[in-house]
Amino acid sequence: AGGLRRQFFDLFTAELPASRLWTHTDAGGLRPVDRAALTAEAAAQLRPHMEACGRVCGMALYQELHRRLGVRWEPEVFAGQPPSLLGDSFARYFLRAVRHDPPATLAELQAELRAECPDSAPDYRAGPEILTRSLRESGLEGQTFVRHVGGAEVPLVEGGAVRAVCDESKAEWLERMLRAELVDGVA
Repeated sequence: AGGLRRQFFDLFTAELPASRLWTHTDAGGLRPVDRAALTAEAAAQLRPHMEACGRVCGMALYQELHRRLGVRWEPEVFAGQPPSLLGDSFARYFLRAVRHDPPATLAELQAELRAECPDSAPDYRAGPEILTRSLRESGLEGQTFVRHVGGAEVPLVEGGAVRAVCDESKAEWLERMLRAELVDGVA
């Protein structure tokens, strides 16, 4: 069901990664590329591109609501996309950012990361073990308060390149890393 309209929305989301302004999470959700990885040329294209994407997504939502006119329906963004909206789903944390409700706590950040990881390849940062294991057991020895995006080093705090992660600062590092990746890095 949906015909040409549905095909348009499916093709639209399928082609977003070709713009180089979007990428897929490991679980297949769409998200904007990390702002630290944008070239100057891509950064100049970002605003008009995102405005156009917002218009298309708004049109898809309008079409779906119009189709269901007379039926009480509220979209549940965390249950995956409703069946007749868009082909690819958007990453949960991206939808939260769009709704001005980004994950705020370390537990919320880890839950959002976990939601975007396939069960077959979980991200070690999403589980509680990273905070209870030693630096060596967690593979964090030598880690500093810097994250690597493409070829760029992005400090998580001022002087982050020389600030080593230790057992006492591990939770702070993890929260800053996930916030930079899932909230601040969403272009």
